[in-house]
Amino acid sequence: ILTMVKLARIQTSSPLHGKSPLLTIQIPSSSFLSTEVQSYFTENDIPPSEPHYINISSIASSASVFLSLGADALAKAHALIEKATSPDASLTSPFVSRHVIFH
Repeated sequence: ILTMVKLARIQTSSPLHGKSPLLTIQIPSSSFLSTEVQSYFTENDIPPSEPHYINISSIASSASVFLSLGADALAKAHALIEKATSPDASLTSPFVSRHVIFH
């Protein structure tokens, strides 16, 4: 269970959208429960403490907006985290492709 998360604003580059900042939650490798994802980390020598990011821009555009939304924003972020770090998560799933940014 994640009791504390770190919000981070990262810059991405997309052929369709150019450079765009994303509001994310930083999650360590060790939080991902999927065997497939953990195998990817092992094969690529990615340590358990290495940060990865879950895009929460669909919830809020900035940390201040996220915090102002209170419990509703936290519940939505928790749902995204649970799905992204679930044992059933797959590197090729559309959800992971849209919401998880592996470092």
